[in-house]
Amino acid sequence: RRQRSDLLVHASGGRGVVMNKPRILVVEDQPVLQYVAKRQLELLGLSADIVKDGQEAVDAVIGSAYDLIFMDVMLLEMDGLKATSLIREHETR
Repeated sequence: RRQRSDLLVHASGGRGVVMNKPRILVVEDQPVLQYVAKRQLELLGLSADIVKDGQEAVDAVIGSAYDLIFMDVMLLEMDGLKATSLIREHETR
């Protein structure tokens, strides 16, 4: 039996394309919601880095490439909208 955590297969044009596991970042300040997000991703055979505010998210993206970011909008230090704007700015450089 193939483990979902080993690889993801994307059906494309009738052919299966093997992809590496995506790098995921979860930006959430509530510990309970961090736990829920982490467990849901684990049930899908995925893992994620978790940070608690927008500034940590920006720092994480500058330090590493992510395929997917789950961003809370209402965060304490820097809200998700500002963080997203800074991340997009970084991506265009």
